[in-house]
Amino acid sequence: MLCTQILIPNQTVTKTLSFLLVSPWPTVCAWKVINTYLKSAIPQYDAVPGASIAVQAYGDFLNFNPHLHAIVSDGCFLDNSSFSVAPKFMVTDLSRIFQHKVLKMHKKAGKINDAIIENMLS
Repeated sequence: MLCTQILIPNQTVTKTLSFLLVSPWPTVCAWKVINTYLKSAIPQYDAVPGASIAVQAYGDFLNFNPHLHAIVSDGCFLDNSSFSVAPKFMVTDLSRIFQHKVLKMHKKAGKINDAIIENMLS
């Protein structure tokens, strides 16, 4: 499973986004996806989402499981010290966008090609 979601109190969503390749870029991709989603859901010029994203590399060589952990606000903070709640996260859509961005970034960097991408997605 690429993306799981667990709701916890105080308008926070904990997400674990498993990714297929290890690099410093997936955290940037995750932030871009989350930031774009929340800012489009709260269409105010001063909307600022909140997130803390960390890389977790777990397992030995045979069971290596790199993934991200993120604590993400379920809305945006506004300049007037208020908080605007976004609609419920569409986890499947967000995980597909994240996966696409990570694979596109690695392809652009020359780390993978279309055949590898096709194999990974099959």
